[in-house]
Formats: sequence, structure tokens, C-alpha cells
Amino acid sequence: MFENLSAGRLGLLVVVAVMSLTGCAQPTQTTQNLIVISIDTLRADHLGCYGYERATSPAIDAVAAEGVLFEDASAPSPWTKPSHASLLTGLYPRHNGAASMDSLLSPDAIHLATWLAQHDFDTAAVVNSQWLTSHGLERGFEHFEAIDYVQGRREGSPVTEAAIGWLDARDPGRRFFLMVHYMDVHSDYASLTEHEEAFLEPYDGPFTGSTQQLYQVADGRTRATPQDARHLANLYDAGIRQIDERIGTLIAYLRDHGVLDDSLLVITSDHGEEFLEHGGVLHGFTQFEEVVRAPLILRGPGLPAGARIDEPASLIDVLPTCLNRLSVPVPGGLDGVSLQGTWARPAIPLDQRLLYFESDITFPPPGPGTSPPGPHRAVRDDRFKLHYRLDTGQSLLFDLQTDPYEQQDVSSQYPEVARSLGAQLVNWLAEESKTGTRALTEEELERLRALGYVGN
Repeated sequence: MFENLSAGRLGLLVVVAVMSLTGCAQPTQTTQNLIVISIDTLRADHLGCYGYERATSPAIDAVAAEGVLFEDASAPSPWTKPSHASLLTGLYPRHNGAASMDSLLSPDAIHLATWLAQHDFDTAAVVNSQWLTSHGLERGFEHFEAIDYVQGRREGSPVTEAAIGWLDARDPGRRFFLMVHYMDVHSDYASLTEHEEAFLEPYDGPFTGSTQQLYQVADGRTRATPQDARHLANLYDAGIRQIDERIGTLIAYLRDHGVLDDSLLVITSDHGEEFLEHGGVLHGFTQFEEVVRAPLILRGPGLPAGARIDEPASLIDVLPTCLNRLSVPVPGGLDGVSLQGTWARPAIPLDQRLLYFESDITFPPPGPGTSPPGPHRAVRDDRFKLHYRLDTGQSLLFDLQTDPYEQQDVSSQYPEVARSLGAQLVNWLAEESKTGTRALTEEELERLRALGYVGN
């Protein structure tokens, strides 16, 4: 009876069935509200709670100490729009429609804000990227505030202040869902002097952290050395510390106003950033761990403090997990599964499943002697990850247990694993795609050029 179900959907049925039998389907304490904080371009391995040796994230680390941290969480795509679409729908990009720059969220995809509004939640979003303001991702929010991201704005965007402003004005008698999105960690890498002085090392090279410079590295016009990459990572770390302070201010407000302990707080990201780990910079082109490994931290009523979960998870799992905690029905047909049983004692393991990754971005255009990166797909189980380029048919297999940063192709050592994962990926790609498109406006294109998403 299950032969026509995908691995993700079959896994969902298994997990729901197990939770129902064990009594874990409902939270043990009432969770009134949902607050999702998404920090664009934030690598998990640059946070202290994920083992980073630098003091980039004391506020986020404190939340992790009070809640559940997923050590192996992934974004299904290495750039903003499709990853957020998956976060908000529980579906992979090819199933929710928002896979490419000009594609639209499918009208069939159930948006988290729409679903919660139908269950009498007040819904609000303060976002810092144009990708979340159109294409259907803005759907369902009763209050929606877009704060334009300005390149090189060292003092940081006023997202925290806008979120607090909405919290001050909201109806205290209604449950609410608030999404807060920060773009500040994204290039240009620029933050206040106090943070840069704390993280920068002596450097006399040409790189300033501007998107345009990084774009020239990505398209082959400029070369970056390991010393340049180290400087860029230092600038990036300074930006993390600055945004961590702003998040700390928001969390302090929630705590002081008695909201934090009644709410499920989710801290995550849409993707990471590369600093020459595979010869490139920025994100969006590949599915390597430095660009798809995302932080995922949950804090709220009934959640254990300091729990660390090593089960592979994905942003597609956030929607069903949140709905379970809020005692709101979970819609059917999702790719994601609820993570709720993973922190139980004894833990309820997820059904063995595969996670998929996709990117249709083929920018930047090639520089002299280079070729444009082709559309990438990847698939992984709990140990191995297979990368596949649709344009060339090239595939690479990595053992994430022994080689977490994917430096050594092991296809020849594990040919059966490569064949099996490849067959599963082909079957997944054969499933119906929901992608629909519309033309980008000239204003949208200009903003994308500033962010390095469109060639100049």
C-alpha cells in the first residue's frame, strides 16, 4: 500500500503513527505562541553552541542552553527564497513551487501563516529581504513589514525595533505567530567598529567584504587566497556578534514582558556561506555542507533544557514540529516530519529517510576560462551524501561521518551506496514539480544585482 509514497511522506506517516501510540503527539504544557527568528546566511558552525571557538553568539548560545539544539539540520536549498518557502510550507522547493528566482509559491502549498490564521492566530512578519516580500512568501500575514536591506549599513537593520513595536501593539488576548527575519549577516560584511575590532586580525589585502568583490571571485575575474578568506570570515564573524546582540535585545523583551515562557521560539537560518572550502565564496551555487548546514534551535514550554539531537533534520520539518507543539492539526501531504519525539526519553528515532537538496541558480556568468555552475541536486541519508549536476551528470559521494566538510570523494569505495542514492535521487526528480513563474520587475532585478544574484 506504500509503494507510491515518497520517502519523506512515508516517514511522516510512520512518525505520526508512532507518536500517536506513545502519547507524544501533544505538548505536555500549553504553548501559546510561535516566534520564528531566521538569520539569513548564518552558518551553524560559526556559533558557539555548535562548537565554534570564538565568542560570536552568547545570546543564541543561551537560548540553546535552555532548549533543544539539532546538531545536523540542513536547508533544502542554498539560497534565501526556496529555503524560506520550505520552512513555511513543510515542502521541498520543487513541491512548493518557489524553486527559482522567478517562480511563485504554489497556491496548493499550505503556508504556515495562513494555516495559523485559520486557527485564530494573529500573524505578523518583519522581514529584511525582498525574497520574502513577494512570490507568495508573504501570504497569510495579517501584519507584514518589509525593511529594505541596505548594502554596507554598519549599524544594522532596525528589524528588532520593528518586531518589538508590533509586539507592543498586538492584541494580548490572541495567540500569535511572529516571524522575524534578519539579513545583516549577508554580504556586504560590514558591522560596527567595536565588533570588527574584536574579530579582525592584521590584514593588508584588497578584500573589504563587499558583495561586488565576492561576485568577482565567484565568476572567476578575481582570485582569493586563504589569507583573504580568513579576513572575510573574520568580517562575517563580527557581523554575527552584532546580530546576536540585536537578537538578545528581542529575547530580553520577550522575557521581561512574560511572553517568552509561553511561546515556542525557533532560531534558524536559510543557508550558510562559503569561504573557499570548495574554491568559492558566497552561496547558492552548490549543496556542500558549509552552505546547507543550518542552525536549528527550539525553546519553549515542555522542551528539555540543553538537549542536543543528532538525528538528521531539515527546514521542511519545522512546520509540522511547530504545529505539534501548538496543538494545531498538521496538514497532510508534507515532505517534512515532526521532530517532536526526538527529544523524548527514551527518544523516538525518525524513520530512516533521505533528505534532498536543490538549487536552480546558474549565476554568475563565467569569467575568462571558467564555466558557469550548473543546476545542482543532492541527496543524503544519515551518513552519506551524493551530489549531482544536472547539466553534466557528474556525481560525487561523501562520507559525512568521517569527512564532514566533504573533501574526499568516496564513490569508488562505496559504489553500491552511490548507485542506490543516485537511483533514489532520479526517482525523486521524476516527481511532479509545482514550479510556476512570473517575470521579475526591473526594481527587483536592481536589488538582486546589489546582492550579487544577477550578473552586471
